[in-house]
Amino acid sequence: QVTLLPEHVFLNLQGYGAVQATSGGTGPNNVSTLSRQNSTQNYSYSASPYARNKFGDIGTAEVGGAVAYTSQSGQGSPYFAPQNANQNQNMTSTAEHAAFTSGPALGRMVVNALGSATQMNGTGVLRNAYRNIATMELGYAVTRSITILATGGYENIRYNTLPTFRVNDAIWQVGVRWTPNPDSSVTLRYGHQDGFDAVKFDGSYAVTARLRLYGRYSEGVSTGLESLQSAVASSVLDPLGNPVDPATG
Repeated sequence: QVTLLPEHVFLNLQGYGAVQATSGGTGPNNVSTLSRQNSTQNYSYSASPYARNKFGDIGTAEVGGAVAYTSQSGQGSPYFAPQNANQNQNMTSTAEHAAFTSGPALGRMVVNALGSATQMNGTGVLRNAYRNIATMELGYAVTRSITILATGGYENIRYNTLPTFRVNDAIWQVGVRWTPNPDSSVTLRYGHQDGFDAVKFDGSYAVTARLRLYGRYSEGVSTGLESLQSAVASSVLDPLGNPVDPATG
């Protein structure tokens, strides 16, 4: 992460590369060595400039963009034919976003607004695909530990499937956040996004000073390359240089 203007303008650069088993699991007799016919090389690179400004106790605003390239490639094999059908893929994407998060000036109210647009181009279903989303979440702290949440918005999604997959639909969610102590937060939501209704759960609970439990569940529409790209973009490095989730480690 490069600071271009202290406290305001930043540039985030990320790169990732790894080899994984095309078929998943291990080879005969639990042999973990991968043959050329059962290995897939993953790459993901991104550059994300963004600007952030805090308006006192009113809130914080951020605008930014991203350019990314992600690919999967490997040698095919008749034995692994089902997996190799989607083995050689690539995607280039550009994205823009604007977000606002309210501060303590609103008292018990919390406002989170987000507008994002992602343009994708690549192999298969990713050719001329896009995802545009605008949402606003309102929260009200009923007590010190319980906050009621409500979200509304709109989405426009397209994938180059046969027939073409399109979603032009409203987004809505209702939920509750429980914060029993400063080190714990549990959020449960139910709503409509990506064209269908689903439950979302995200929880972190500190059992003791040294023991913490995490749990996550969600459903959505995406592709393998999108999932890889978003996971890399939201990851940080641990002390050993491994990419990890910043919330769970």
